[in-house]
Amino acid sequence: LASHLRGEMSESSDPPVVQVPTVDLLATPPESPKKKKRKRGIRNPGSFADIPKDSKDVLNIDTFVGACFRVNKAPIGLPFAQLGSINAGYDETSAERKFLDVAVETVTPVGTIFTKIDDHFNLFGRYSHRFTKNLSVKASVSKRSSVAGILDIEQKWKTGTSTLTASQSSRGEPLHVAASLCQAMTQRIAVAAEVSTEWNKETHVACAARYKVARKKPFQNWVATIQANDSRMGKATYTQKFLPGFALATSLLIGQDMASVANIGYRYDMSTFKFQGSISSTGQVSALLQNVMNPEANMVLLVSGSLNHFTKKAGFGIGFRAGD
Repeated sequence: LASHLRGEMSESSDPPVVQVPTVDLLATPPESPKKKKRKRGIRNPGSFADIPKDSKDVLNIDTFVGACFRVNKAPIGLPFAQLGSINAGYDETSAERKFLDVAVETVTPVGTIFTKIDDHFNLFGRYSHRFTKNLSVKASVSKRSSVAGILDIEQKWKTGTSTLTASQSSRGEPLHVAASLCQAMTQRIAVAAEVSTEWNKETHVACAARYKVARKKPFQNWVATIQANDSRMGKATYTQKFLPGFALATSLLIGQDMASVANIGYRYDMSTFKFQGSISSTGQVSALLQNVMNPEANMVLLVSGSLNHFTKKAGFGIGFRAGD
């Protein structure tokens, strides 16, 4: 028994055999899988009117002198009027000074109906319907000193947009027809052309081009556009986006008599306020501050100011806006 136990102890005392994997130091390490970069395809550049859109968002400032109160697209809840808008106030820059207009908008399964009337009983109505995802039609009728009707047809595809507009007035003016085409050539370049004519009268041609660089790196997010027509008028714009919410834009307009007008402006957007300012070679300086006072109701305080250094005229306005 003792010899048997001594044999088992001798067998159990042997160390276990461990297999160590061999490593070839000369072998090349396996390549890590590379992340595939998503290629950005050519996008729809919009219509002919959208070519200078970036500069318009900066340079076009809705200034006023006086006071105003605006309510945009407030829910009403009526069957015939789902959204309502009110624009009232006093503006010294307008011809009518005092103004008041009321608008209602109704969304139906067959289209959207928009109607507006002001304190001088001027009427405006628009019916819009989208037949498909890319085809939409708008029909508008307005009544001021005369009755005018406008028909707009817009067709979109992956890399371009075409529009057709026809307008007619009750004053006996000839039918006006305009057709435009905007096509993206590459991811950065888009070209557009527009032909407008009046029945049995002159025909005008206009063309435009846009070069857009949209990157997240500093100083690599900018847009340059150029427009020209057969009336020997041209316009060039440049928009530079430095930081998220901050943009600077310039424009140069050359008229028929070779007289030029230059503009420079900036726009600074934050979560609670937006500030715009511009200065023109005509001596006009404009600024607009929009401060969000109540984010839930989207109540915005409007402060407007303007000054013309040549005519020595200055103006100040304050107002409120609610809704979208």
